[in-house]
Amino acid sequence: MSGFKTPLEVRMLPEMDNQNWQLISPLVYESAAAGKTVTVPAGFITDFVSFAPLKNIGQRAAVVHDFLYSLPEFDRGIADEVLKEALESVGVSAILAIDMFVAVRAFGGSHKAK
Repeated sequence: MSGFKTPLEVRMLPEMDNQNWQLISPLVYESAAAGKTVTVPAGFITDFVSFAPLKNIGQRAAVVHDFLYSLPEFDRGIADEVLKEALESVGVSAILAIDMFVAVRAFGGSHKAK
């Protein structure tokens, strides 16, 4: 079963205009879509989610998605599936999770590590 195994623990990076956050402990997510456990390491920097309706609930899913996008060898399509799965695992409605999936499929490619 997919789901987060650890809490999200971050600190704000004020030197970066209060828009970036750094993990202070690893974030662990068990993903059926990826077929493995994803561990985002302490020290990883994220800007969370830019989609307003998800600001309070989608942070963990956004961190995992940002991390997967930062890995050049990780398939973007699977990363986007993991985002959808992770959003649903924290209680985001299936409709909103699908909307986010469609958005990252359409526009996320420009953010994928090269």
